[in-house]
Amino acid sequence: MVACQNDEVIKAIFEIKKQGKTVNYQSLYKTLVDVEFLRRICFRLMEVSNVESKYWSDGYGVPGDEYFVRELLELKEDDIYFDQPSKMGIEGFDIGDDFTYAIRKLGLDRVIDVERERKILTDSVRVLKK
Repeated sequence: MVACQNDEVIKAIFEIKKQGKTVNYQSLYKTLVDVEFLRRICFRLMEVSNVESKYWSDGYGVPGDEYFVRELLELKEDDIYFDQPSKMGIEGFDIGDDFTYAIRKLGLDRVIDVERERKILTDSVRVLKK
């Protein structure tokens, strides 16, 4: 999340999974798609940041350009950058397909058993729907 004022950029990083821990797909799914989660983050950041309200964008904003974000966060070439959903192959029709396309786009299919994880994910989603 970013706000700009007088050539100053404020960035906030939110940890949603600890390194070396297994992915909890139910929590991750809720975190990434729940409007309330995002709204709470936005409001909390606005409350604690020394930025006037006129410098915050309306709504929830849009994902930044990959080049700008990589530069801002000082990411290296091999660091994982999750781009705009459409650029990741995520269309929102089938979570299994979206997962597969995103993992491949990130180049993680060389270290992740995509089919195995896709099955776990789709099984978790079925449980959430019940």
